[in-house]
Amino acid sequence: MMNLKSIRARLTIGGGIVMIVAMSTITLRGWFFMSVAAEDAARREMKTLLHRYSDEVSLKIVESSKVAATMANVVSGLVAAGRADRQGIEQFLKVNLKKNADLIGTAITMEPGDLDKRDAELGRFLPYVFHKPDGPLGVEPAAMTTENGREEWYDKPIQENRTRILVPYLYTVNGKQMAVTAGNCLALALASALRNQ
Repeated sequence: MMNLKSIRARLTIGGGIVMIVAMSTITLRGWFFMSVAAEDAARREMKTLLHRYSDEVSLKIVESSKVAATMANVVSGLVAAGRADRQGIEQFLKVNLKKNADLIGTAITMEPGDLDKRDAELGRFLPYVFHKPDGPLGVEPAAMTTENGREEWYDKPIQENRTRILVPYLYTVNGKQMAVTAGNCLALALASALRNQ
């Protein structure tokens, strides 16, 4: 048994306590600094990933906007030259969609009678070409309804007479509501740009 009255015993116990406190402090400080360093590293990695994803999305939007602008220019040129052909324009949309696999669909939407003055005879020309889940392309009239965001992707661009990139909205694709965005070139061409994640 140790005699607590001896100096050696007191020094041993005191030294042991100091050693335990010092080791605990070093361990806790080390844990704290490692946690802070790990959190900082995670933040830096998160910012790097967010910047990369942001750049990827921006690039997809720019590319999709160029596709929409090209379609608008081609169709506008055909209309201005009096050479607008409904089947040819629909085929043009299909070719563009096949070349741009990131697009959900493409559409040409115009005011009644603006294409070929034959809407009364043939119906309003609003082709929406889209990827079907089983692979081939589908074609149906663009849904010109409030539920499918018509005000944002059609009415406002016409009223404002300018190109718009839209905040994602719900649109029915293959019978399902999907969040999409659109690059709208003076309400003449619509290119849905981002697939629903």
